Amino acid sequence: MIYSGVFKQLINIDDILGIIKSPDKLIDDDLNSQVAALLDSLMIALGKLQGNSGFYDADENKCNSFIRDLLEMRGYSCKDQTLHGTSATGRSDGELDILICDKDRDADITIYEALKLKGFGKAEQQYLLNHLRKLIDNYNPKGFSHLFLVSYVSWSKDKFNDLAYEYGKYVMRDVDSKFVYRKSEFADSYNNNYTRCLKVGYDCGGIIINVYHIIVRVAN
Repeated sequence: MIYSGVFKQLINIDDILGIIKSPDKLIDDDLNSQVAALLDSLMIALGKLQGNSGFYDADENKCNSFIRDLLEMRGYSCKDQTLHGTSATGRSDGELDILICDKDRDADITIYEALKLKGFGKAEQQYLLNHLRKLIDNYNPKGFSHLFLVSYVSWSKDKFNDLAYEYGKYVMRDVDSKFVYRKSEFADSYNNNYTRCLKVGYDCGGIIINVYHIIVRVAN
């Protein structure tokens, strides 16, 4: 920010120099704005899911369909159970949960992958790791730099904070030798008693892929 004697106020230097920003910078700014808008819409949809008792015992597909419908009401195009990329074995097409697209530009934006967790023991951790690996590798042939992994959890209220902490520690690590943990940050404005949003960056051959790990309690 700089002070303008002409306008008698502080002015953002980016607003003045915006016309000479590099194309890469303009693309990055556009992508970040697009992702921020999508995250906001997604967290609103997840809040509505969380408050609807009809989903407390629902399976993952029913929850995904609800989120898909709400995102489409907010102007996104969503393709679910999409044959995109490859399966974990690499022998067949991948069946990712939702491919989210910009309806106006007819362009793919990102992938929404979800799972249900009743606890967070070794079996659930391996289940999560399998989803994470598929999300950033098999299901991501286009190399989206921002991805969403959502866990619908039925953790008890008294254990939610402890299990969310264990979840965070678990994902802030190397996925394997190809996907190395680099950085993380909480999206504080979206965190409350029974929701967490953690952005984790993984180095994938010199390119950072950011995964938004979202934990939302959907239970009595």
